[in-house]
Amino acid sequence: MDATQSAPPFGADGHERILAVGPVKVPGLVDRLRSLGLGVVTAAGAEQARQELSEWVPAAVLVATPADDPFGFVRWVRGQNRLAFVPVVLFASAVQGMSPAAALHAGADDVLSDALDAAEMASGVAARIARARSLEHLALRDPLTGLLNLRFMNDRLPAEVGRAARAKTGLCVALIELDQFKRVIDEKGYAAGDRLLASFSRALRAGLRNYDIGCRLGGDEFLVLFPDCSAEGVQAALGHVRSSGQWLVPGLAPITFSAGLAEFPGDGGSVDELLEVADKNLRRARRLGGNCSVVTPAIEHRR
Repeated sequence: MDATQSAPPFGADGHERILAVGPVKVPGLVDRLRSLGLGVVTAAGAEQARQELSEWVPAAVLVATPADDPFGFVRWVRGQNRLAFVPVVLFASAVQGMSPAAALHAGADDVLSDALDAAEMASGVAARIARARSLEHLALRDPLTGLLNLRFMNDRLPAEVGRAARAKTGLCVALIELDQFKRVIDEKGYAAGDRLLASFSRALRAGLRNYDIGCRLGGDEFLVLFPDCSAEGVQAALGHVRSSGQWLVPGLAPITFSAGLAEFPGDGGSVDELLEVADKNLRRARRLGGNCSVVTPAIEHRR
């Protein structure tokens, strides 16, 4: 991939992406990382890396070659809330003459010695990613459903809108609500409701692409971001989830879900506008009796 192009967190090969600041010169390291399911996207320097990081979230950031102010770049990364759980690893050669302790103080997660071979370096990077994922799961995941929580979405949604605006790509959001969920609680209790929420969340995750982003807002309400996707594509994806019925729980009456969709930029150019339209369309879905996904009528887009 050309370093001037923005990249999704997953490549066409399904590999997660690492962002390298400067070319990786360690022989065999890129191949070793790829064998672990980690592709590498290279930014020429800190300025280009900041641009990339404003548009997608990598599995890790490697500062691979000397820079004028590597610690300043690390501090900038650590100042971005949406990158809080992204490991930052520096190569010792990138901080020549500087103390590894100073790198850690600036916010780096590790400094890799140039004496390590490619296999050891790749293992070290993978271990840092695994540890970060564990911490992220505790802080940003809803414990019942395993979906991301509102804290994460509050940071990610503005970033995705900004990325779509800069790249002139599509973005669709879907507000989802289970139909007659209150009936389940009233008739079967909260434990049954929790089983239903967990089962629905598993089915929803199974129906999403690797880089779609699912969030539980609370109760039986969910928000899903679909980068680089039209409302038509989202309707099809949710239709597959709906027809599968994989979230149905033995002992509970069948339950359906409704969704309100909003598409960037036709339905709005800001987070607030998109959420307002998605909520309006969700209410339309409920008035239609539920079990459907509603988009904004074309005539409203022309106004």
